[in-house]
Parts: sequence; C-alpha cells; structure tokens
Amino acid sequence: MRVPRGRGGRPPAGSDAAVPLLAVTATDLGDLTRATQQARALSREVDHVMLATGYRVDVRRYRFLSPGLLAGLRTADGYPLLDVGLQSSVPGLYFLGAPAAASFGPVVRFVSGTEFASDALARHVTGARRADVRAEEADRFTGRPAAERRSV
Repeated sequence: MRVPRGRGGRPPAGSDAAVPLLAVTATDLGDLTRATQQARALSREVDHVMLATGYRVDVRRYRFLSPGLLAGLRTADGYPLLDVGLQSSVPGLYFLGAPAAASFGPVVRFVSGTEFASDALARHVTGARRADVRAEEADRFTGRPAAERRSV
C-alpha cells in the first residue's frame, strides 16, 4: 500500500498515515488478525500484518571502518559521496547497495541494480570501457574469444 503524500512530503491531514504507528498490537482471530494502533485506539480486522520498520544509512557508524579512514570520507546525511565508479572520497574504498543510493538512486539498493553497479565498479577498478568489460564477460561465459562469436 502506498501512503499518500501531501505538501512537503508529509501525509495529508486527517489521513490514517498522518499519525505514525508507534505501538501496534496484533490479536489472532483465527482467519483474521485484529491490528490495534494504541495511540488512537484505532482497530481493524485484517488478513495480513506487515511491519515496515525501515532503517537509516550512516556509513560513519560502520564499526569496521577505522576512524582514520572515516576522517577522509565525505558524506551527506550518512551516505558516502561517490564518483561514477562507486568510489568514495577515500581512494580504493567503494560502496555498493543501500549506501550508494544517494549518489545513484534507489535502484542500486536492490538486485535489479546489481548489473549497473557491477559494471560501473568493474570499469572503474580495471580502467576499462563498458564494451571491454562486456566482451571479457562474454569470453569467460562462452569460452570463445569475441572474434569467434557472431554479433547480434
């Protein structure tokens, strides 16, 4: 279900989404579940209950990154600022997945974004152009060099 948004990105006044579901209890009713939002004493019988808890990216809180490395890392709202090859402001430090979303959009958070991210990373690390990376992948996959393959 998509939550409607009004001006300023907030849910419209008077909508159920205007009050966040901070505390919810679920009661098994057999075929249905009663979900009760305690803040407003709002109760509904539903087929399914889904909790979308969310999370916030903040690479400065990654314990595996040393303080010295973090000192050179440029960020905006917890996201690293990345170049076209997914490299951060620290040479040789790359970010893929959710941390790359601020620089490359939300698709890189998901499996559907892996083709773009892997190509960009491979090109940057190897210094190759896109066509070179694709040709090398095809050579490994087919076991035949590009000169022996038919172009489509």
